[in-house]
Amino acid sequence: MTRESMPISSSWFQGAIITYLIGFTVLALLAYLVYRDQPPIPARVLAGEKVLFTRDDIVAGMNVFQRYGLMEYGSVYGHGAYLGPDFTAEYLHKSAESLVNTYSTVALAGRSARERVVAELHENTYDAGNDSLTWTVARGNAHATRVEYYR
Repeated sequence: MTRESMPISSSWFQGAIITYLIGFTVLALLAYLVYRDQPPIPARVLAGEKVLFTRDDIVAGMNVFQRYGLMEYGSVYGHGAYLGPDFTAEYLHKSAESLVNTYSTVALAGRSARERVVAELHENTYDAGNDSLTWTVARGNAHATRVEYYR
């Protein structure tokens, strides 16, 4: 039996193997970094002293989203269908409108209601020591209206 030569040169074959190795190494590194740098899921989200929802509620919602394939009907954090609503953007927009309406009736120290809402939504209020996220009472109320809307 004679051995047949490869239909491509060994240099091309070696180049392809090296490309695959580098590509999969980069993919593995990126997967590790995404896993390491993912945002925390707090044990509880508070508005004042009231618990709005817990980690179990968040995980249960994620499971429903995945179990029923709701990624086909919209997206969350940019992941999901290109057709249909972006639920994250819609939630943030409606919550911001509610907060602006709430703050426009209250006297603010030198800032407009819109500026206060922008600052509030950008502020990181996660406390790693208590494993909790604290919102203002107004933001908690805005969230409650969104819960009823989506229900």
